[in-house]
Formats: sequence, structure tokens, C-alpha cells
Amino acid sequence: MPSAARTNTALTLTACGLAAALGALMAQPNHREAFADAVVGPNDVSMVTLTNGQGGIENPYETLYVLDSEREMLFVYYIENISYRRLDIRTAVPLSTLFRDARPKS
Repeated sequence: MPSAARTNTALTLTACGLAAALGALMAQPNHREAFADAVVGPNDVSMVTLTNGQGGIENPYETLYVLDSEREMLFVYYIENISYRRLDIRTAVPLSTLFRDARPKS
């Protein structure tokens, strides 16, 4: 499979995984609302932001997912309090590792 096709497949699978995770969170009873915005930027970089329901209306906590399909990496950033305007990286993981770890163990 050519590299571009693998990259597109990885990007599609990751997007589906994020959508499934969001759907699972929203399906829970007593859940807090989550709002998401997505941007597909230049150089095969996609970003999704989520308000995760913590921190209340005045100081919401947010999570930023950055998918770099050129480098095949997923970066997760966290904003604990939006009024501080501080972005902390929580994790950076290669997509190959993410998908390998997600496979059922036999």
C-alpha cells in the first residue's frame, strides 16, 4: 500500500475513533455537555477541540487533539483553565503505536 494511502487510512481511522469516543461519552446518563470544533489545516494537520464539561461555564476545561498525518502522530493538549491561556501537552503518540495497542490481544 503506498504511503499516501496508509496515511489517509490512518487519518480516517483516527477520526472515526475520536467520533466513536465522543459518541460514547455523550451516550452516558448524567453526562456533561461536550462541544467540539474541528479544523483541517495545511500540511495534513487536523485539529479538534472539546470542552470536556469540567470547570464550569466561567472557566471551562478544554482538550485539543492535533493529528499530524504527515508525521503520523497524535498530540493531545489540555487547557485546565481557559482564563490562564496556558496549553499543556498531555501526550504525543505515533499512530502506529496507537493502533497496535488498540488491537485485541490474541
